[in-house]
Amino acid sequence: MQKIKVQIGWLDNYGAGSDEVPGCVATHKTLEGVKKAYAESLGWHLEAMLADVDEIPELLQGDYELEFELNTQAILH
Repeated sequence: MQKIKVQIGWLDNYGAGSDEVPGCVATHKTLEGVKKAYAESLGWHLEAMLADVDEIPELLQGDYELEFELNTQAILH
């Protein structure tokens, strides 16, 4: 199973994004909320890529797991 590293930061709310999946981001006012929002956003992102007949990155073609990493500001909040 592939792992996708998702970075979570804080600036007025939590924000999540991954260098491995450009263009897929999420925000929320709670930590659990941003994790759920990112997972949903990734699903919509993949649906849009399929609809546009874009090439799906190999990382997303099989089973994958989201691995969330918090930056210092997110940890301290």
